[in-house]
Amino acid sequence: MVRKNIVILCMAAVLVIILSSCRSIPRLFTLDDTVVTSSLSGKTVFLDIGMAEWRRIRIPLVDTAIFYRGLNEIIDEYNVLQAERIGLLHEQLMDYYKNIYSTEMVNDSFSFAEEFDIDIFYEPDDETIRLITEICAKHDAEYVFTIVGQMRTIGVTAWGRGGQQILFFRVVLFDRSGSVITRGHAFTNTKTLRSRDLYGFISLFDDAADALKSLISALGS
Repeated sequence: MVRKNIVILCMAAVLVIILSSCRSIPRLFTLDDTVVTSSLSGKTVFLDIGMAEWRRIRIPLVDTAIFYRGLNEIIDEYNVLQAERIGLLHEQLMDYYKNIYSTEMVNDSFSFAEEFDIDIFYEPDDETIRLITEICAKHDAEYVFTIVGQMRTIGVTAWGRGGQQILFFRVVLFDRSGSVITRGHAFTNTKTLRSRDLYGFISLFDDAADALKSLISALGS
C-alpha cells in the first residue's frame, strides 16, 4: 500500500512538472486580425521575404555605443549570412504552407527599396496595393502571402558587453483585390549576445522558423 502511494505521488509530481513546463512556453506569434475565410486552398503567391533595417536603440549612450562598435565590425559578414538564411527560410516556409493548405504556390519577387519600413505590407499604401493586385493577376492567383522581418536590439547590458536581441516578423495575407485578409506577427525568444557573436545572431533565424510555422498554421483556423 505504501509503495502504491509513493508511485501515485511520483506520477502526480511528474504531471505537475509537465503542466508547469507547458504553461511557461511562450506563444511566439499573434494574429492581429480575424481571418475572414476558412479556406486558403486557392493558388498563392509567396513573395520573397524582406528584411527591414536593423532596429537599434540609443540609450544608454555609452553602453550602446560600445555594443554597436563591436557589431559594426561584423555587420558585412552578417548581411551575407542573413541573405543565405532568408533564402533557406523562404523555401522551408513555402513548402510548409503548401503542405498545410494543399495549395499551389508560386514564388515572386518584390522590389524593396534600399531602406523600407517593416510595415510596408502591414499598413499598405495605394501603390503597394496596386502592386499586389498586379502580382495576383500575373500568376492568376487568389492570394499573396508576405513576410517582412527585422532584427531588433531591445536592451544592452552594462558596458555594452551584450545586447538583448529578438528577430521580429510581420506577416500579411492579401486577396486578389489587394485587401488584407489577415495579418499578424511572429518573433523569437530574446537572446543576450555579445556584439561580435556572428553566428549567435544568425541562429535567431533557426529559432524564427517554428514561430512562423505556428502562425501559418493559424491563418486558416
